[in-house]
Amino acid sequence: MTISRRLAGALAAAAAIWLAPAGANEADWQRAYDAANRAWRQGDLRAAERELQAAEREAQRLPQGELRLANTLDFLAVLLLEERRYAEAEAVTLRGLALREAASGPYHPRVAAQCTNLGLATAGQARYEEAEALHRRALEILGSGPGTESIDYALVLNNLAELYRATERLAEAEPLQRQALALLELKLGARHRYTAVVQNNLALLLAARAAYDEAESLYRSSLAVREAALGAGHPAVATTLVNLAAVLTDRARFAQAEQALRRALDLREAAFGREHALLASPLLGLARLYAGLLRDADAQAAYARALAILERAPGPEQQELASALIELAALHVAANRPHLAEPLLERALDLCMADGGAARGQTAPAYAALVALRRAQGRDREAERIAREALRRLEASRGESHLDVAAVLETLSTQLRAMDRNAEALAASERALAIRKSALGGEHPLVAASLEALAEARRQRREFLLAERESRRALAIRERTYGTAHPETAWSLLNVAEALLGQGRYAQAESALRSSIEILEHTFGESHPLLGAALGALARRNAAQQRDAEARRLLERALQNAERGLGASHPEAANLHMQLGDLAMLAGDHAEAEQRYGRALAIREAALGPHHPQLAPLLTARAAALRELGRHDAAERAENRALSILRDERR
Repeated sequence: MTISRRLAGALAAAAAIWLAPAGANEADWQRAYDAANRAWRQGDLRAAERELQAAEREAQRLPQGELRLANTLDFLAVLLLEERRYAEAEAVTLRGLALREAASGPYHPRVAAQCTNLGLATAGQARYEEAEALHRRALEILGSGPGTESIDYALVLNNLAELYRATERLAEAEPLQRQALALLELKLGARHRYTAVVQNNLALLLAARAAYDEAESLYRSSLAVREAALGAGHPAVATTLVNLAAVLTDRARFAQAEQALRRALDLREAAFGREHALLASPLLGLARLYAGLLRDADAQAAYARALAILERAPGPEQQELASALIELAALHVAANRPHLAEPLLERALDLCMADGGAARGQTAPAYAALVALRRAQGRDREAERIAREALRRLEASRGESHLDVAAVLETLSTQLRAMDRNAEALAASERALAIRKSALGGEHPLVAASLEALAEARRQRREFLLAERESRRALAIRERTYGTAHPETAWSLLNVAEALLGQGRYAQAESALRSSIEILEHTFGESHPLLGAALGALARRNAAQQRDAEARRLLERALQNAERGLGASHPEAANLHMQLGDLAMLAGDHAEAEQRYGRALAIREAALGPHHPQLAPLLTARAAALRELGRHDAAERAENRALSILRDERR
């Protein structure tokens, strides 16, 4: 599980440069300005904004008050950036920049500060080329003298690195971020709040590269510094908590992740109220956590609240809105609720295709979810067409080696495997693998995911030895990244076992499966539905060696877990009823087989309708059981219905 992350306004605001005024003695302006400073340090941003508005009015009344006004606008821009009010921040910063340039010329250090803050505002509106030019102008100004050793220079390096991270230029971002951190540790020490900001941002970069040990260490250091400098109740603390929770989720420490996200939510509610856009990120973190744990009702509730907030948010929040719509749609598809997914995906794609590009980073996930929806609806050819259209669009707009292109290639590969076109699926996954290795190196979890896709296509082609090789390569990456007791490692062990079963190497397969089950039980508990796939594979291993009673016990356990955790009408329950039906047929218990197939058919038909292609194999299996029971008329009706569905699909 992974979590989707981008340039966060709260992070950017904390890295914005605000230079405190010197030499002001106008009492009313100074009083309001100081009151704003106190409120900001206490985490009361609304009070700080009110005081700055008062300070702005006082500065405008002062004779020769331009620099006082510029100072006030600088500070106000920082607050607006912290609240992700990027368009307002841009307007305020442009006013301040004009005042600075008129008073001090275009190469003054305070002009550099305005430039980088303006870069943060434009980046928040997805105007990345403008943002890069502004940050580079700030570096040029500061680098013209001894400024390359300054705190401001370090903060601009941080902001440029954040921009590169947001645009997936990770290799360029890391050295800048490390240089910024080294400068701040030298100038301010490891316990300063600016140092904490850059620690947090370097951790974001490392997490994107799956360097989880160092990322978690940096997050915890940043959290401790922010709590000490700003207080444990300051809303800036919430930013680090949300980011730490993402790494904890990736590392399968789910209880700790939930605790961090709930604390972040409480902090932001206390600071901004229950309807502010900044509440969306901890809510989405909780929703993703619950979805990964198959806590369907909890996930839906968290997504619903996040969506209600984001629908009212301004343009800069459109990427988070698109992400929430896509993820909730995927949740509905997985639970056989396609009618609920359709309008969500239509809205998400509208956002991704809109002018301005705020949500364009969600284009690949949106297409992946739409392809999955069409596949679930039995519209395979349309799903393939959508995947190929997405591939053409992204190749044209982002280049043939972009990571989003790799993601869509894997979407296409999945669809082709579902259509039994495994040679084409292999080619798509091999290309995705090459892109990911080039961009991320050979040890990234996304490389492991591409290897597993290759392995699945090879298993479907009955190339079990080659499939085993790919799955073992993926297993090695996941063990090095996550450790030997992580759920991702368990999934790779399961895939290794599937390849071994195909080769008839039952003892080795059973060993891998028992290791997989042990990991999953330790992580999720013995009765969690996520054990279903491993229990089913172990059941097939037992059935292959005529240990039918043990195979039945394992499948019954998996079914009980699914019905208790997901509901009796969930698609996973239908899959397990079908497997139990197959086992009963092998054992000659045709009455139970017919009952199991009938139950699976009823679940799928209720969710997918009477003409879905997924019904055809169940109807055929049920017909075989009916013939064994001597119910030939019912068997013929089932067979004819299956043929009719298949004819309709071919049309």
